Amino acid sequence: LAAQRYGVVRIAALPSVAAGPLPDVIAAFRAANPRVTFVLKDVITKRVLSLVRTEEVDLGVLGGDFVAPDLDIVHTAQDRMHVVFPTEHPIGAVPEITLDVLASHPLILMDPDTSVRAIVDGAFIAAGRLPIPACEATYMMTAVGMVRAGLGITILPASAHEIRAEPDLVARAIDDPRFVRPIAVVRKRPRTLPPAAENFMAALVDYLGDRDSEPKRGGHRSKRAKARGTPR
Repeated sequence: LAAQRYGVVRIAALPSVAAGPLPDVIAAFRAANPRVTFVLKDVITKRVLSLVRTEEVDLGVLGGDFVAPDLDIVHTAQDRMHVVFPTEHPIGAVPEITLDVLASHPLILMDPDTSVRAIVDGAFIAAGRLPIPACEATYMMTAVGMVRAGLGITILPASAHEIRAEPDLVARAIDDPRFVRPIAVVRKRPRTLPPAAENFMAALVDYLGDRDSEPKRGGHRSKRAKARGTPR
């Protein structure tokens, strides 16, 4: 039991998860286990996979579809895509946010190497269309800044705190099931994790399973569930 209360937990996670739900889970876990420390690497999915495989981290949180027989998927969730736009933008008046509605406005899209872009591209291609970006950005906050400047609208996941960071912007869920990003918590197979990492993984799975990640329309913060911090 004492071994579970000490140690270092190393995690690689998508930036939207690393800046969104993960700090809450870590804070709750450290409240019960103050001698456990954390190393958090916020990187894109390809890098998450690499860090888990080389055992530079204990756990990975990544997005999109992937095939990895050398990894155990310990939990899966869904991250719904939202369109982010200025409060006075005409898209706010439409009853449903469809792919055709999105395509009728200048799009600020994420970098092609990101899991968010893969979801957007896949949805457009499935509909027989190609997304044509007015601008591209590597970081979500940069995309939000471009929206604020009036350059277009952007598509970001519900887990991204950036969609609630600007009071003059609105985030609305896209009414199309193709705009959903799978999220997975993974570990290397058949590696045995240190006790602290094993217990934090359980707390993270509990949190992701319980939380409501949908932001309220108009940019309000979503309800967050409490993470389990006690070792088990």
